[in-house]
Amino acid sequence: MVNGEAPVPIPSPESYLTPQKWGSALSSRDIPGFADLTESMQFKLLAWGAACPVPNRVWSEYQVMGGEALEWLMNRYETTNAVTRHVIWSTAAARNPELYLQLTTPIPRFTDEPVGDFEPESAPFNHATYISPMSTLTGYAGARELILTARIDQVDTILQSPKIMKMVYGAIDKAKTPVELLAYLALGAFEAGANPGAIIEHAFELAKLYEEGYERAYRKQYGVFMTIAPILIRAWNIMHHLTPFPPRRSELHYQKHYKYDPNNPDESLSYLYGSPLNPQSFSLTTG
Repeated sequence: MVNGEAPVPIPSPESYLTPQKWGSALSSRDIPGFADLTESMQFKLLAWGAACPVPNRVWSEYQVMGGEALEWLMNRYETTNAVTRHVIWSTAAARNPELYLQLTTPIPRFTDEPVGDFEPESAPFNHATYISPMSTLTGYAGARELILTARIDQVDTILQSPKIMKMVYGAIDKAKTPVELLAYLALGAFEAGANPGAIIEHAFELAKLYEEGYERAYRKQYGVFMTIAPILIRAWNIMHHLTPFPPRRSELHYQKHYKYDPNNPDESLSYLYGSPLNPQSFSLTTG
């Protein structure tokens, strides 16, 4: 007991593997006793909150790259979770309740689109049959588009920026679906001067296709982007032909899991994204 106050109970890790908490964008501000946990447990809870289905693999890969890389990754999970829950979702709850419900409700998987790569010990029991809120493309990329707009990984900076929050309000007010919301956020990031290649890489992150297996979602999102933000698709295709846009993840990660060859990046990115970007790019049978 400190200053007459009872210590904050340290959470049971298993309690964060439930469908209610896994993939629900929990950050350090939402987890009691977070500061008292070991670094590896902090990482795991943040990764689970972000719906990362392979946290043990990711932890091992980033440990090899060193302390700064691991610190960056933990901060990225922390910020994307906090921005999703405390900026995007909280704003949607207040301004567009129907959209909020869509953003925060797990989605049944199509039976012909089985779940992809995951560690059974790091996912909830229903992972093979339901897509968690943070496993969706909007869950993964929405906060990342705001981080690109803010140019800093700080949730409070976003909350305190009238310009960014005006963009969030406008996107949430206009969007009827989570996919439309992501398109409006991506377009807002582009109009704020963010790199269109990075915007598209986030919105159409191919790692999510391999982890989730939802080809229909990618093709549907392509159609929405062509309606709301066609300039982003055109910008990506122009950039792809001028110079290959380098992937954010480590070469080791792509080489091991996604056939990325650092000695032949253009051919590898054609495998990943198609050339140019089009609905046929998003197929697990491509290659």
